[in-house]
Amino acid sequence: MKRLLVTGASGFVGRQVIAQLAGAPIEVVAAARQPGLPPAGNIHALAVDLLAPGAAAPLLRDVQPDALLHLAWCARPGVFWTSEENFAWLQASLELVHRFAEGGGRRAVVAGSCAEYAWAGPCVHCVEERTPLSPATLYGASKHSLHLLLSTSPRLAGLSLAWPRLFHLYGPHEPPGKAVGLVLTEMLAGRSLRLRSDGRQRRDYMHVADAAAALVAVAASGVTGAVNVASGRPVAVGELLAMVAEACGHPELLHLGEGQEAPGELTASTRRLRQEVGWSACRPLADGLRQLVALERREAGAG
Repeated sequence: MKRLLVTGASGFVGRQVIAQLAGAPIEVVAAARQPGLPPAGNIHALAVDLLAPGAAAPLLRDVQPDALLHLAWCARPGVFWTSEENFAWLQASLELVHRFAEGGGRRAVVAGSCAEYAWAGPCVHCVEERTPLSPATLYGASKHSLHLLLSTSPRLAGLSLAWPRLFHLYGPHEPPGKAVGLVLTEMLAGRSLRLRSDGRQRRDYMHVADAAAALVAVAASGVTGAVNVASGRPVAVGELLAMVAEACGHPELLHLGEGQEAPGELTASTRRLRQEVGWSACRPLADGLRQLVALERREAGAG
């Protein structure tokens, strides 16, 4: 891997990927609608709108990458699950990867999602090779459709394709509306917050910087197919949010509701990530949350 094109480089995950790659012995082209990335010796920012008709061809002709890490997609909390923009990203992503392969690209890593799995039953343990894929949302269906189309396209027969499925992430610069960021904002402002959920559902949360490191490791490996990117250590969402409130110094301001979310437990097998990619998350949840709160306090003070 000599020249890597990263799309969605200014997003929640993308900016952490770029931070991981700064100083690496490869050339990185960080593409985004509005890059806004700090300069670095091996990082070159590029403004591009992949949803613009025909955007992929000139981008790949100019960059000529031998590796691709495709992260760009619609991701606004509360919107992306049902947004018709998913259709546009499905089409744009197909064009991007096809053009990449036609231009001589060899290694493509395209971000998938845990939303591709069938969330049926009270407890779902997601194993890449065994758990049924039956997404219940337009977002999950679009991601799954893209994976199927890329995996079966004869035009991509010689391409090394990895499909990392991201689970629940938290960390700096969360899009407004995500659970951890919402609680953090309200607690630091001293405002009471009442949630609808009872918080008993268990989910797999990973710090976004750890997820970025895992994605870089997948890209550098020869692993193909689906790979869960998760911590492998589920936590009750109510417990997680209580830890945020406690770290902010206002546990009394957080109030859980009575609603229940299904499935009751959604966990991930990380065997492929650990054994085949050779990477495992090393940041304990409590440490990651404390670091996040400290960062938010510093940035609020600087502002």
